[in-house]
Amino acid sequence: QQENNRNLVIFIVASLLIFGVYYWFVMRPIELQRAEAARAAAAAQAPAEGVGPVPGASSSDSPSAFVDERTALSRSARVPVRTPALTGSISMTGGRIDHLYLNDYRVTLDDPATIELLRPEGMEHAYFAYVGWLGQNIEGLPGPDTQWILRSGTELSPGHPIVMNYDNGQGLTFTRTIEVDEQFLFTITDRVDNNSDHSVTLAPYGSIQRRGIPTDLGRQPIVHEGAIGVFGDQLHQSKYPNWEDEDRPEEYAGEGGWVGVTDKYWLTAFIPEQDETFEAQFRTAERGGVRTFETAYQSRTWVIPAGRSATETVHLFAGAKRNEILTAYGEELGAPRMTDAIDWGMFWFLTKPFFTVLEFFYGLVHNFGVAILLLTVAV
Repeated sequence: QQENNRNLVIFIVASLLIFGVYYWFVMRPIELQRAEAARAAAAAQAPAEGVGPVPGASSSDSPSAFVDERTALSRSARVPVRTPALTGSISMTGGRIDHLYLNDYRVTLDDPATIELLRPEGMEHAYFAYVGWLGQNIEGLPGPDTQWILRSGTELSPGHPIVMNYDNGQGLTFTRTIEVDEQFLFTITDRVDNNSDHSVTLAPYGSIQRRGIPTDLGRQPIVHEGAIGVFGDQLHQSKYPNWEDEDRPEEYAGEGGWVGVTDKYWLTAFIPEQDETFEAQFRTAERGGVRTFETAYQSRTWVIPAGRSATETVHLFAGAKRNEILTAYGEELGAPRMTDAIDWGMFWFLTKPFFTVLEFFYGLVHNFGVAILLLTVAV
């Protein structure tokens, strides 16, 4: 029996070693060559019309018009965001969540600068999220450029929400409340009051946009970086090179789930109400010489009679992809497969349980080096 067990261990180790050598010296160079060829082909193309209007596209998208952070922030009234995990601000233009730093994560061990997650429009590689409303034959609905008015709150922090409102001048009043917890979750609640003399049909939507790809992203041959979403219980992903090559939007729908953009360590994702069926798209377009990558969703349609109101709530995760945090949010919100925002690899059936055991040992000793040794002994 011991001989068989030893042979099994040798077989597994040898198989993994052969697979690793084959990937790094055969498959990886091929993937890198294909990705580079795709980027070169995209750069050679003339500006495309895209898949439809990209909300918020403006002349500031032009590379010659990029500005620094201070200038970009000064273009709109703002409300500070301060939590144990996040520092930044929210723009009153569009109610955009577009300026966030992760307090507990550094660029390097020797660099005191914290990781920048979201970046306002106007800067190079802008990256932001916002929500709005759609409706046919209705002017002035909230969107990326709506000028909201702050009604209460001077700082967004745990236990201290902010409230803003907007009147479209046609009998519709929108009141938006934004809350944040001590980790990475924003809760955005929109109330629509129909003060007109007729019913209106509206649909809430959300958009996460990245204007161009920073040089340190999209080059991971193994780890997924790009569009990501769970619709129903199905996980869908599109890496930046593939996302960029799509001529048409990738369209999905499902009851419950979430949609967003992921980096190797960080995630920005909308989590709609889980009892609703929502539609989503991964789409891209070129504006002013800058490629915009967008994940967007549209939730259920509301028919609001005259004199009545409707309320829609959506959550936005913006932070680090830590297994225990994603697990807790998934359970709290009823959102499926939140931990699959982490790329567990093709051997997920091994890496997931191994990580669970490693996390358990770390909880006992609070030292990953010792936890790895204990995991080794356990194996």
